[in-house]
Amino acid sequence: MRKIIAIIVAKLAIIIGKIMRRGSSLPGYLAIRIDNEIGKKLDVSGCTIIGITGANGKSTTTALLAEIFKANGYIVAANLKGSNMRPGVFTGILEKTTLLGKVRADIILMEVDEFSSPKVYDAIKPDYLVMTNVLRDHIERQSDISNVLEKIADKLPKSTTLILNGDDPLVASLNYTEMNPRIYYGIRDDMHGVITAEGALAGKFCLQCGEKLGYQRYYYEHIGVYKCPSCDFGDITLDFIGTDINLKGHTMDINGEQYSVNYDAFYMYYNVLAAVAISKTIGITHEQIQKVTENFVVGNARLEHFYLHERLGIMNFLKNATSLSATIDLIVADKQEKTVVFVMDDTYDGRYFITQWYWDAKVEKLAEDETIQYFVCTWKRAYDMAVRLKAAGVSSEKIIVEPDMEKAVGILREQTTGNIYLGYDTDSHSISKVVSALAKFPENIHLRK
Repeated sequence: MRKIIAIIVAKLAIIIGKIMRRGSSLPGYLAIRIDNEIGKKLDVSGCTIIGITGANGKSTTTALLAEIFKANGYIVAANLKGSNMRPGVFTGILEKTTLLGKVRADIILMEVDEFSSPKVYDAIKPDYLVMTNVLRDHIERQSDISNVLEKIADKLPKSTTLILNGDDPLVASLNYTEMNPRIYYGIRDDMHGVITAEGALAGKFCLQCGEKLGYQRYYYEHIGVYKCPSCDFGDITLDFIGTDINLKGHTMDINGEQYSVNYDAFYMYYNVLAAVAISKTIGITHEQIQKVTENFVVGNARLEHFYLHERLGIMNFLKNATSLSATIDLIVADKQEKTVVFVMDDTYDGRYFITQWYWDAKVEKLAEDETIQYFVCTWKRAYDMAVRLKAAGVSSEKIIVEPDMEKAVGILREQTTGNIYLGYDTDSHSISKVVSALAKFPENIHLRK
């Protein structure tokens, strides 16, 4: 009886959320409050269950997988609008669940925060687990990367097939001594990346023997081509290999077949590669996948394009040093005149402010870019970001600090020129305020939804 009541309440909450046009984890939260075992009581027979986790890329990979499966006739249950914690994951599944607990879907996609993994996987066993990367993410919670690996491995069924980013030594070491089936993906492209590390923050040492890893190439952070000189860890045979990446032409070859990638950012190619790996493993063909990737845009302010008074703008989500560094690489690659806007919040649990990762990112590159006209820093951590820019060598004359977001958008419109790069970091709803502020100007037109 508890199960049925929990499902009814969740479905009512889902309906209300749709009326209010808000994605929410509330339905899952209410269901768990009524029946803490609701996940275990759902009938998922006949469903292929895919978990997606990692520090960066899980939302994009999940969204792309959902589009691929839907385009090819699969009924998909996924937490695309809620959070990636247990309540949000369950919300996506409960939406496709009958009152008696039968999940009416062919595919269940679960984007799962690594710290929610034990409770989620204990309740709903994934057939496949896609692991994108392990980085210094959510410092206020994880404290150490080894904690992340332990959390992901905890409760992971031995029958789960692991789809692993073989270019990340931390990911490749996940359950390395266990018997889980493994499929590895990675990139081999000498036209991208560097030979020497640029401040790699993790993955320097072999997790099997402790020896310092030898790198042939770094693509970003500790992601690259590596091998342990002592125990040969890293001598991995990749099942899906991305080659011939053309950032301007927006294409990548995977196992000899060309795919369109609708982005300029290199890290996005890893997300597409991960989605292709799981899709082809399940049986989707190259042609079926390509029809989706050539038009896919993730939205949700992930590299979302907009126009402000005929000025091209790109909005991207910043949540750790890696995403900030990747966004900086995208900014400096643009040789046209531009203005950079940082909307910085980084409030955790309503109490703590974590700004350490600002200092781990490659902000110094921005100081070297003479095409940047101004830096506009706004919202709660505006001064913290301004201090980081100043420490990186940016001239004070280029830094504008305005905590009030609407005033900052006014400054952006009236006092600056060139392309706009807007990076935001928030655990609240402040990004909606940015969009609202931009939308007040009639000349603002969103290119991508």
